[in-house]
Amino acid sequence: MGSKKWKYPLRPLSEVADVKRESVVAGVNFPKKVSIIDSSFFDDFGNSLGLPKETVGSKKRYVARLGELCIQGSNPKITLICPEDFCLTNRDYFVVKPYPKEILNKYLMILFRSGLLADQIAQLATGKRKHLGVKGARNLKIPIPPLEIQKEIVKGWDIHALPEISLRRNLKLSIDKLEYALFESQEKSEKIPEKFNNLAASQTLWLKRSMLKGDFFSPEYYIPAPLKMREKEMVPIKNIVAIQGGLNISKDEWKKEGTPVYSSGNVLGKYFSDRPLGYILGRKNEKHRVLQGDILICAIGEESLGSAAVFPKCLAYINQSLVRLSKKSIAFDPYYLAAYFNTSYFSRQITALSRGAKQKYVRSYDLGKIEIILPEIEKQKQLSEQYRQCVIQLQEKDSGISPDRLSKTLVEKLLI
Repeated sequence: MGSKKWKYPLRPLSEVADVKRESVVAGVNFPKKVSIIDSSFFDDFGNSLGLPKETVGSKKRYVARLGELCIQGSNPKITLICPEDFCLTNRDYFVVKPYPKEILNKYLMILFRSGLLADQIAQLATGKRKHLGVKGARNLKIPIPPLEIQKEIVKGWDIHALPEISLRRNLKLSIDKLEYALFESQEKSEKIPEKFNNLAASQTLWLKRSMLKGDFFSPEYYIPAPLKMREKEMVPIKNIVAIQGGLNISKDEWKKEGTPVYSSGNVLGKYFSDRPLGYILGRKNEKHRVLQGDILICAIGEESLGSAAVFPKCLAYINQSLVRLSKKSIAFDPYYLAAYFNTSYFSRQITALSRGAKQKYVRSYDLGKIEIILPEIEKQKQLSEQYRQCVIQLQEKDSGISPDRLSKTLVEKLLI
C-alpha cells in the first residue's frame, strides 16, 4: 500500500470474500442463451444498461451470480456488480463474492475503482500484460472498516449515482410517451385506474402494461395526444437521411491524440456519452466524418441493435459498430428521430431485418428500407422535447465529477 496510512486494519481479500473463477459449459450445466458481462453495457456508476444476451457455444465460459463482483484482471478499475441471477464472463474477469457480515459488495467496487490499490496490484499482477489473476487477488490486503463506515462510503457514492439513475428513468419515460403518441392504435389497455378516469375521458388513452405507473401521469411529463391518422405519413429512412457506415480502423492507426473515434458503447444509454474509444489522425475521405446534429445508430448486437443518439460535438469518426445518419433535403428534428429509433416498436422493426447467428447486425441498405412515421417538423419537436431535455441534462452530468475520482475522494476522506 506504499506510504498510505490507513485508519483501519488491512486484511487479505481471501479472508472477507470468496475469490474465484468458476467454469461452466453452456448447454451442459448452464443455459445456452444468457447475459454476457460487458463493461460497454454499464453506465459510469456501474449500473446495467441491459446486458446483451448471446447464444453461447460449447466452449468453456465462466459464471457470475447476482451481487458478485466481476473484476477485469487486465484493468481492475473495471469492477462491475452482476445484475442478474446468472451471467457469463470471459477469462479476463475473476469473480469476488463478499462475505456480507464482513464487507459490502458496493464498498469493494468503490475501493477497486478508487485506484488506491494500484501499487499492490502492480506487484501481484503477472505476465507481460501485468494481469491480476485469482491468486494475486486473494493476496490483496484491503482496509476493512466497520460496516457503518462502509455504508457511509456507499451512501456518498449513491448521492451522486441516484440523480443519474432518475434522469435515465425519465429518459425512458419520454421515449415511452413518444411511442404512445405514435402507435396508440396498435394496442389499448382494457382497464384504467379509477383516479385517471377524467384524464381518460379527455383523450384516447392507450397504455402498455409496463406504463401503468403514476410516473406516466406525472405533471412534469404530460401525456401527449395520439397522432391522428392523417399525421402518420410513412417515409423510408433512406429518403430522409444519408446513411454511412463506420470505419474499420487497424491497430496502427490509433493515436494518443487527434480526431476522436466513437463506438456503440457511446449510444447504449440512448443518448451520446462523450468518452472516445480512441483517436486517429484526420482522413481525406469526408464521407466518413460525423458532424454536429448527425444521428448515430447501433448496427450490431441483440439488445443494443437500434440504440441511437444525436451527436452534439463538432467533428469525429465512428467505428463499424455504428451507422451515421445525416441530413438530406427533408426537414426533420434529429431528437425526434433518435427518440423514435429508441422505441421498442422500432427495435422490433430493425431486429426483423437483422442478420447473423451469433452476432446480430443490420446492413445500411436494409436500415434504409425501414419506413417510419414522420409528422410535420413542429409536431416532431413537440413530441421529442422531453427526450431532448433529458439528454441535455444527462450530458451535462457526464461533464461533472467522474465516478473514479469520486470513489478516490470518498475512500481517502473516510479511510486514510
